[in-house]
Amino acid sequence: MWKLHQEEAGGIIGDEMGLGKTVQASSFIGVLAASRKLKSVLIISPATMLQHWLNELAVWAPGLRRILIHQSGEDLETLPSHSFCGTGYVVLTTYENVRRNTDIYTEHAWSYVVLDEAQKIRNPDADITLACKRIRTPHRLAMSGTPIQNDLKELWSLFDFVFPGRLGTLPAFEQEFADTIKRGGYSNASPMQVQLAYRCAMVLRDLINPYLLRRQKKDVIEVSRMPGKTEHVLFCRLSQRQRALYEAFLLSDEVTKVVKGSKQLFAAVTMLRKICNHPDLACDPDEASFESFVRNGYVNQGDLDEDLSDLDSDIGEEKSLVERSGKLEVLSKILPLWKKQGHRVLIFCQWRKMLDIIERLIMLKEWKFGRLDGNTNVASRQRLVDQFNSDESYFGMLCTTRTGGVGLNLTGANRIILYDPDWNPQTDAQARERAWRFGQEREVTVYRLITAGTIEEKIYQRQIFKTALSNKVLQDPRQRRLFSQKDLRDLFTLKADAGSVRSGGEGLTETGAITRHGGVVNIDEDPTDEPSLDNDEALKTVMRSRGLAGVFDHNFVEIDSTKKSRTLREMEEEAKRVAKEAIDALQQSVATKQRFVPTWTGSEETQQRRFGTPKMHMVDSKDSLSSRTLLASIRQRDNAVHSGGNHLPPSDESQEYAKLLAKIKDYVYRYRPTTDDLLKEFESVSNTDVAIFRRLLKSVANVDSGRWLLK
Repeated sequence: MWKLHQEEAGGIIGDEMGLGKTVQASSFIGVLAASRKLKSVLIISPATMLQHWLNELAVWAPGLRRILIHQSGEDLETLPSHSFCGTGYVVLTTYENVRRNTDIYTEHAWSYVVLDEAQKIRNPDADITLACKRIRTPHRLAMSGTPIQNDLKELWSLFDFVFPGRLGTLPAFEQEFADTIKRGGYSNASPMQVQLAYRCAMVLRDLINPYLLRRQKKDVIEVSRMPGKTEHVLFCRLSQRQRALYEAFLLSDEVTKVVKGSKQLFAAVTMLRKICNHPDLACDPDEASFESFVRNGYVNQGDLDEDLSDLDSDIGEEKSLVERSGKLEVLSKILPLWKKQGHRVLIFCQWRKMLDIIERLIMLKEWKFGRLDGNTNVASRQRLVDQFNSDESYFGMLCTTRTGGVGLNLTGANRIILYDPDWNPQTDAQARERAWRFGQEREVTVYRLITAGTIEEKIYQRQIFKTALSNKVLQDPRQRRLFSQKDLRDLFTLKADAGSVRSGGEGLTETGAITRHGGVVNIDEDPTDEPSLDNDEALKTVMRSRGLAGVFDHNFVEIDSTKKSRTLREMEEEAKRVAKEAIDALQQSVATKQRFVPTWTGSEETQQRRFGTPKMHMVDSKDSLSSRTLLASIRQRDNAVHSGGNHLPPSDESQEYAKLLAKIKDYVYRYRPTTDDLLKEFESVSNTDVAIFRRLLKSVANVDSGRWLLK
């Protein structure tokens, strides 16, 4: 199906329809095994999926000997050196095992290597990514429902595994494609930038399509017979307690240092997200702890009660527990109604401690729930899933997004709560698809709980932007452009409380204002259709909650309604030319690519000398420019962006200086040289050009501790 250079074959399978990826790969392996063309197969997957792989291989490839390498599995040294029963063997293991025992796996010659949930290698410089790319095999298969999660660099990393060099080196790819496509997605992009982004996205899609098998529900006829799915965002208000904590933390020294750039961002953002979920994650529920936080803007983490289930009964009683959090108040309105209607629910959350709080509410209601998180024994996870699907006495399942949101089939539920958003939109997308899969017999409703006006709403807005970026390449390159680049300070702001829908609030949040009221749900003016009466009743019930600030239809931002815009013919021709030159730049950047060696990513981790090859030296040749070639065309493109496409071609002299600048940047980027190193490397520069050389060097680099570094 996929043919590569040097007799290598590989591809990416992307699937939204349940466990289809595993079935497809298992059946494919079974066909090859039956034809006696396979000797050894390596399957790398998350621990949660190992048992499912064993089951599917037993059905589709019964002739293969199955070897599990995971804790109690067989040791690698016992791998057979010959085929089993005339066919072959398949080794199943986890990414962590490969990372820890890289040499063992890379020294073995495999007939086929399969990566399940291949987004695990999305970081091109991570140890596990480099280990997988060093595995010796002519055939590779990467399986992922989310090949792009945050940016196009992740797509490059996956493709560099299945087809090394197809997308060039990472610096060349980012310069020629990723940056251009990203700039064209901002709401303040110029017409020329939009056209360039569109053309580059089209070219990139053509580059990857022959090696990408992507099945979406909308592309399959059988999906038309599946039950429907609706998805709403419930914007929740901060409770008085939450707002006091949130405002106090925004005024703290911690946030001041982050905004000034003297402290890391992660800890401050995490604290804001905890406050949005439930104030008990930020400070204990007693008044002394609360007043201390408000006064100081923080609480010592060591003083927090780690076991939230052991709180005093008067403090942890249902009413008090619910009223402290706007989200939990909304959730407490939804769950009893769904229980009454006979629905079953999945609740996903980022933190186990938040699941502890929700579990306490469920225990007070005496509902039967299962739980699946990182502490759940790997061997019992599939059994727990099967039990939930078959036993209707379970009202629901509590899951952490990272553990329960990937690969599992939870069609026993038909209602999903995403309690908090993830920075990565595909993490939430994976979680919401656990129930809407083949085998689901009822309509599915997804509710996302987002705290209005806070860091969570800004995370949701960035999710929309990242999804549009992904769709530019994988779906329609012309996507609605809603959001522009944001300043760091914007993350640490809090919008005024607009009041609850129950008390007469208009239900319009910052997201609704950005979309100009598009997608904002008014249950009185826009009643749902008759088949969704249950959901209609649920929304009306939620509207009566004091914790609700508004409802937003998530489908509005996922269904593109942008019509083709008119562009100047000159812009379109210029965009086509730039896109073609971008392909040439990618090809030149990997002219000397070696097999089973990770492609250069611009970092020390992937320098060729690390894997035993000699250190690269710059020479005056075409190949020496590597990913920095065609700088003159890049400058021409930039001129086109500013002038709307009307510009003069650069002179021969300026092209020579552009090439010299490209060499300087490439040499400084790779070797961080001293001044003596630079003089020796560029001694061929004539005396008449020394002043120009010095000016070019200082325009792109600075001296730091005796070495030149790129600005």
